[in-house]
Amino acid sequence: MKSTELKIKRQTLAAESRLIKREEIKAIRAARHALAVSVLEASATDVSKRLLRLGLTMGQQARIVVRLARNVPGPVIADIGAAYAAYNSLRNHRIKVVRPAARAAHLAHAYLNETDYLRVENPVYTLPPSEALMRDVASNVRKFGDGETSDLKHIADWIGGRPTLAAKLRAKEEAASVQAAE
Repeated sequence: MKSTELKIKRQTLAAESRLIKREEIKAIRAARHALAVSVLEASATDVSKRLLRLGLTMGQQARIVVRLARNVPGPVIADIGAAYAAYNSLRNHRIKVVRPAARAAHLAHAYLNETDYLRVENPVYTLPPSEALMRDVASNVRKFGDGETSDLKHIADWIGGRPTLAAKLRAKEEAASVQAAE
């Protein structure tokens, strides 16, 4: 089994998720800042109440007010919709692409190590893997396993709590060695 390569893949996906999350935070802050500035420019009355409603901290509010008072342009995004679109794009990529790939790599690692599925995921809190996810798990098993059976049926059996093919073969070998010893 190419466990080092699978381990690197899992770590890379986890790092990618963390990096995307940081960029999401930056994008949402920029969008809130642009929205706050546009609110301030539209009406200078009740500035602190409006900024507070936007979810900005007192420090962020003070910086915005000082910038506006000095007429110093800050990192304002002209189109607020573009800032939120950047945030949504990053979030969708993290949730719809990176997260399932990380889960598939995690399940493939557990399958190759013959770890029981119930020890890897809690079915009470986690949705059962979709067929697309199981295909990704099978692909990872083929890619990183040393001739391991990566048939969807075997992976579905593993997820369903039934013993894997490798465990069945090992049990047959043990039974044969016991019979040969007698």
